[in-house]
Amino acid sequence: MLDELRDIAFRFQIDPNKTVGHAARISSVISVLSNINQSFQNFLEVEFFKNEEFVKAFEQNSKVLESLKEDLELLLVDVKFGSFEAAAVPNIISLPSLFNDKVSAWKKETYEDYKENILYGEYESPDFLKKVMNRYNETERNQIFKPLFSAVSSERSYKLNFIRADKKKVVFKQPSKGLYELYVPKIDKRTSLDTSEYKTVQFYAQVRKSEDGYNLAKKNIKQIYFLEELEHETYPYKPSSIVFEDTAYDLNKRLDCQVSFEEGMYVIQNEELDITVWGESREEAEDSFAFTFHSLYQNFATEIDSKLSKDAKSLKENLLKTVKKVIDESQKS
Repeated sequence: MLDELRDIAFRFQIDPNKTVGHAARISSVISVLSNINQSFQNFLEVEFFKNEEFVKAFEQNSKVLESLKEDLELLLVDVKFGSFEAAAVPNIISLPSLFNDKVSAWKKETYEDYKENILYGEYESPDFLKKVMNRYNETERNQIFKPLFSAVSSERSYKLNFIRADKKKVVFKQPSKGLYELYVPKIDKRTSLDTSEYKTVQFYAQVRKSEDGYNLAKKNIKQIYFLEELEHETYPYKPSSIVFEDTAYDLNKRLDCQVSFEEGMYVIQNEELDITVWGESREEAEDSFAFTFHSLYQNFATEIDSKLSKDAKSLKENLLKTVKKVIDESQKS
């Protein structure tokens, strides 16, 4: 069965520009996998609500959609290291009995549709763009293409290649700026009048300290040395704890991370653990950081040394020094 899945999987390669032997950074692998998976999951949801029978089933049981998305979670069925190369595919060969043949056929057709018409799309072609715009509205295009194109922005230190069935390697690139804005239109996020009155500022001040910390009431501020309104929410990110789903990491020290705003995305970087993540909002970027940190810890800090390379052992050591305590709430339930 695994061989059958490999035959229909889409294969991609992460080819870094500035690493020894073109070895892929762990953070790059996690980010690319996460972005492709998010795009595919969004695509499934968009197509789900275009099917009248699925919509009727959803109205009776809202868990149908999540069940279908979980069932079609992308699996890695082949991995080659060096320049990181992998094959990914949902399990559409061994199908659960609770789905009828019609749903099973939809799964296969939808996966092939995503692979051929999204991943392998001719983004610079006017005909392809016209087909996409006729098929998906602005919100749907944003959901499908934004995470996918985020994986290959100009700031990334690698190339992403897709390898077709004929072994032809195609460099995956964002379309030119004018076309990009049609594939990923800006969605108008209207804010209420109340929230628009507040601005994000950073400042340095001399403040009276109390037993409970610092009270920033005017009477407690003796002097403000510097104050600047931020155009974006690029204030420092220095977490002393990290929470991902049911797992919390209590840290020995605050992680010093740089936050920037590039090409409409918030980027958070931590040099010590070689983590670079991004998101459409500050909250999304912080969520991505938590996911990446959790993934690194579970895959390296808990692994035995004999299975790790020299660099992986160094990462493991840094993670173990950083984390004071791991709290797994799922074990309590």
